[in-house]
Amino acid sequence: MELSEARNQVIEAGKRLLHSGLIARTWGNVSCRINENQFVITPSGRSYENLKPEEIVIVNISDGRPWGNVLPSSESGVHREVYRLRPEINFVIHTHQPEASVMSALDRDLEAAPGGVFGGTVYCAEYGFPGSVELKNHMGAVIAKGDSRALLMAHHGALCLGETMEGAFRVAVSLELLSSHQIKMAFEETLGRPMTMEDSLYDIILNRLNVSIPEEGCPLYYSHRIGTCMEFFRNEEKHIVELQEDTADFAETVHRKIYLARPDIDYISQYTNASMLAYSVLGREIATYIDDFAQINGPIMGCSDLDADRIVAALGENHGVQVKASGVLCCGKTTGDVDALAMVAEKNARAWLISQLFPEEIQAIPREECDKMRAFYLQSYSKRF
Repeated sequence: MELSEARNQVIEAGKRLLHSGLIARTWGNVSCRINENQFVITPSGRSYENLKPEEIVIVNISDGRPWGNVLPSSESGVHREVYRLRPEINFVIHTHQPEASVMSALDRDLEAAPGGVFGGTVYCAEYGFPGSVELKNHMGAVIAKGDSRALLMAHHGALCLGETMEGAFRVAVSLELLSSHQIKMAFEETLGRPMTMEDSLYDIILNRLNVSIPEEGCPLYYSHRIGTCMEFFRNEEKHIVELQEDTADFAETVHRKIYLARPDIDYISQYTNASMLAYSVLGREIATYIDDFAQINGPIMGCSDLDADRIVAALGENHGVQVKASGVLCCGKTTGDVDALAMVAEKNARAWLISQLFPEEIQAIPREECDKMRAFYLQSYSKRF
């Protein structure tokens, strides 16, 4: 393939990944084989929306050496393993797609019929720190195991392979369907009957844990900082609140105290998505089961009852806090920070909840690994936004 065409396809694929919800921000990466000796790949930490052809990096398949002054994606070594071991593959996308990411946190292979879109079993590679040689070697081991066009990266996401860009995207979409099917089958096996429209997945999981979701939690709404004030939104209403003044309104008090305690936070929003709400009902902290959760939030997300000071204490140095039976308060410097945290918090909570349908106990990523990911994100990666 001509270099210019390969670069344009990578740019197009990056935008499709972002708009499809298969990734957030610059997570994930895309590559395209040019010839038997080289491929091109997305650069490290740059927005998919604004990529230019000259920023798409050429990499040697033989030794992994990049050309030029732009750093390639940190996962270029994994892509290189694909092109080295699978000569029929010409396009690779690494996604953080929701259902496949949940299955990756369970560290289990997905059975798929021989042939078809996947070509065989979807293997799950052992966990490795993002961008590490260890991860590259673990992925190389499963890439070499068979002809599957989809592979899971434990606690991380998926790798989707194709002879063309369209083929790789077809694999990604099919992988979400396969992952959803595996969850549905585990649900039905747990219940001992087929799933119906009336079944509520999280209600049934929580009932098995002898916990029920209250009919109504506490509304904590949305706000953003404006100098020494905050603009607080309750439904369609807007209030301006002085940060140094006390207020009798509980939700406003929570936001005000977070802003006073955390000068690095300018936006706060409550999320009551199904999995976040369901996990918050348990009233306990949640560890990291999907690694980008540690990067954006911190190693754990605490949980508090309905007390403003305890909510601030449970937030600590992280960027999200659960409020008992009320979902999650996601905080950040920008609305992009808040939205990205909401996306990964939803997947992380869902991973633990779905794991209750499977016999194996889900394992959290070790705290020291999470601390390293968080430190890198704060010191380097997040500064690019």
